[in-house]
Amino acid sequence: MSRIMKLLAAVLALSMLASACGDDDGTAASGGVPTVVVTTNILGDVVTQLAGGTVEVVTIMPVGADPHDFQASAQQAAAMRTADVLIVNGGSFEEGLLDVIEGAESDGVNVYEAMSAVTTIEFGENHHDDDDDHDDHDDHDDHLGHDHSGEDPHFFTDPARMAAAVDGIAAFLIANVEGIDADIVTEAAEAYHEDLEALDAEVAALVAGIPAENRVLITNHEVFGYFADRYGFEVAGAIIPGGSTIDGTS
Repeated sequence: MSRIMKLLAAVLALSMLASACGDDDGTAASGGVPTVVVTTNILGDVVTQLAGGTVEVVTIMPVGADPHDFQASAQQAAAMRTADVLIVNGGSFEEGLLDVIEGAESDGVNVYEAMSAVTTIEFGENHHDDDDDHDDHDDHDDHLGHDHSGEDPHFFTDPARMAAAVDGIAAFLIANVEGIDADIVTEAAEAYHEDLEALDAEVAALVAGIPAENRVLITNHEVFGYFADRYGFEVAGAIIPGGSTIDGTS
């Protein structure tokens, strides 16, 4: 039981890698330093750890917000469209912000998708493959209207892929934020990378005692595909089968 509780704690840590960062209301503070706006609190933590002392980090979503239906306030939308750079998860993860992200890009804001730095998987790659169950599952999906095809954007449940995203964000910041201290960012990225490697090793050790046939997950929606891929689990099913918590969206 102790191992299971530790594993559950590690899984929770992977899905909530950070608390909210930057300004609580998602608006930029005044000052002459560059402003880096980040959509999710997970990526907000990354940027704050990498360059928080040299840039103004504005995180749009607070802890506990559903990224699939979160809507930006007028101030938050303005912050995104006037940022020096904008960092997003990618893969349509921030469904409620897609119009604002596209608008910011049209306004000339340099937008970076953290997902672009990782090796992605498709939705359903780690699903149970029984034909009869699959038919029933398809019927349920059709009823809900979910389309769970395409790339899974929930890469942050795998520490190794998250480490790759950290490296990608660090390289983006160094290349695109004027005046940023490359040495500070590089050193911070290496430290963050080491922490994620340690977390990866800890989770691997925790699951090592679980027989392969018992490595089965049932989740509230399809968020742990990368975790399953990394540690040899099978996703038997999800209460909300699509990658979104919104009916009728992917």
